[in-house]
Amino acid sequence: MNDIKQQLITKIGDTSERSARVQQQVNLKKNQQPEGKKIHWGYYATIAAITGVLALGMNLLPSVLNENPGQLNEPEPQEIVSPNEEDSESVVLEKGEYYELLKQYFFPQESEVDFIGGFENGGLNIQTLWLNDFYVQQVLTNDGGITKHIYRINGDQIELVYDEMIDGTAPSQISIDELNKLFPIQIVIKAPFNLGDQYGDWTLIDTSGEVTTYYESFSNVLILENSYDDSRIRKYFVKDYGMVKWESAELNKDSGEYEVFITTEQITVYSPPEQTPSHFKATIMPNYVADFHSGWKISPDNSLRATINGKGETAGEEGEAVLVIENLATSETTIYALKDNYFGQFTPKKIEWIDENRLFVIIGASHGMVTVGGKLYELNISDNVVTPVIEDLGVREEIMSVKVNNDGTFTYEKHVYDTDQMEYNDSHVEEGTMPIPPAK
Repeated sequence: MNDIKQQLITKIGDTSERSARVQQQVNLKKNQQPEGKKIHWGYYATIAAITGVLALGMNLLPSVLNENPGQLNEPEPQEIVSPNEEDSESVVLEKGEYYELLKQYFFPQESEVDFIGGFENGGLNIQTLWLNDFYVQQVLTNDGGITKHIYRINGDQIELVYDEMIDGTAPSQISIDELNKLFPIQIVIKAPFNLGDQYGDWTLIDTSGEVTTYYESFSNVLILENSYDDSRIRKYFVKDYGMVKWESAELNKDSGEYEVFITTEQITVYSPPEQTPSHFKATIMPNYVADFHSGWKISPDNSLRATINGKGETAGEEGEAVLVIENLATSETTIYALKDNYFGQFTPKKIEWIDENRLFVIIGASHGMVTVGGKLYELNISDNVVTPVIEDLGVREEIMSVKVNNDGTFTYEKHVYDTDQMEYNDSHVEEGTMPIPPAK
């Protein structure tokens, strides 16, 4: 076992520092937990981290163990489907009979879930974003790196179709059209669920199992197992969550029992509010330097300039940004960051001056490939009051640009998706003109 541990350290690095932080947080939560929910901490003393495994596409550990004969070896990607010779052909998407059931095996939209375990108790964080009805993106973060997975619900199965290591690099921008041309890397689960179902080298061994995590005890659990020689891996899937636990075990030949040596299990889940945050925290920063910003926009009285910093020259990169306003006379800079922006899900995207005290600000999702705009607000920098401007947008509509006219009106472009699948190719742009809201 020490050989395995040393190889994992070599592969993913020592995560002991974060281990201490996670264990401290878990101890705190354990002390606050009701008696009925307590789980003996000695159980967690045996946990070794699967974190690096999950964050590296859930493939690293088996490759490490494969270097030691007789140790656990996870299979190659499951049920690999050979791509059609015509690379330009798109996969035919359909909602099968079990679509509504399958989509329940993902964490909620824009949720953030923490796991305990992994090597040196390093922990794991998973952020989930539904790109449309067929595609679900998950970003896995731990001390070993950041990985982006994209899954597809097609027919009666869940497929992994995209796997990218994005730690330290700008994530690739991939469209829905491009995703539609990707063939499955692996089949995760298929419906209906029957005992003995095979997904590559994984076998469905229980459809009504039970599992206990530090977060909660679950029933009606799907349990998948992959056995090799005297070792095994098990994955536990729960409706309304997804995979809540992952463990590896070895057979103790003396006792005849399997002993778990690596476990990752869910400890928290948080779903942010659905509404777009519309309040800013204003902070004066005298020496602030905008280093990844869109073009500066000068106020009508030439006293101020404003930009969006954090999303590049066109403000089109993924990620959370801030609004920067600089006083040209004093060089004093005020940073406007969204308040109550849980996990950085939203960001200011576009700005346009109305007068020397007010700006139009478009606020939308900071990640994902579906949205190109957001909701339109007015920000009054004299009192930091934010007011919605267009409040009757439908779920498939977003404001993508705004321009102030000389006649007391403003013109906007509204991006409209034509179908619930929200694919860019099935959309159009509408233009409208409205009176500029009067100053208050």
